Amino acid sequence: ALRGEDALLGFDAGGYELAQPRILTACRALDKLAGRGVADFAEQGATLDDGAEQNLLQLPYQKCSLDAANGHGQLSFFLGSFAHPSVDLGGVDVLFTDSLLWTDATMRDLARKANAMRPGSIIISFKPFEGEAFRSEGRLTLPCSRYPETEFEVQRVVDVASKHQVLGGG
Repeated sequence: ALRGEDALLGFDAGGYELAQPRILTACRALDKLAGRGVADFAEQGATLDDGAEQNLLQLPYQKCSLDAANGHGQLSFFLGSFAHPSVDLGGVDVLFTDSLLWTDATMRDLARKANAMRPGSIIISFKPFEGEAFRSEGRLTLPCSRYPETEFEVQRVVDVASKHQVLGGG
């Protein structure tokens, strides 16, 4: 759910990819970042022919990682979806999703999972998360695979119970 840059800032970061070619690219980039020789990840697990639809249903598993050291945090990439029921977002402080192609149903599912995030956590998403637990903080322009500059919504997770007490909602 996070990017490689986050690990360099000291965060522990995990990224989820649905498509085999994208996870291979992520793992090769991780090896380059670590100064290691580029490994052949195609032999570790699924083949290049595996589709994203299959990976939505399987339990996400770690494909590659970089241990925390020398001022950077742990960075891991997983093959699978962070929408899978086994993935808990409760300990996530920053969530990034390029949600351009997510359906409304997928966005609702992710918002339900993101409700478990701690108040003050940040969500960066192409599409905003719906619900009173998410407060808009503005927009952020970032590069992504389809365009060099893409605008993303930035939201902060708020403490809904405290919000109701302050507003007199019980």
